[in-house]
Amino acid sequence: MALSPPGAPIVIAHCGASADRPEHRLAGYALPIDEGGGFIEPDLVSNKDHQLVARHEAAPTGLREYRFAR
Repeated sequence: MALSPPGAPIVIAHCGASADRPEHRLAGYALPIDEGGGFIEPDLVSNKDHQLVARHEAAPTGLREYRFAR
């Protein structure tokens, strides 16, 4: 990735490329980087086990069951 010239805008992808790819997924993070974005800004919330989870909403409604590697 080339460095932006001085004075160029800084591109930060909130939740990845959430308009084009699912939020907080590798494809959503890869797209803005491939398109020249400089940073990914995920939303991190703590679950009941005090583990950080990349998720837009803090409330667990709408979550499917996911198994996390230990």
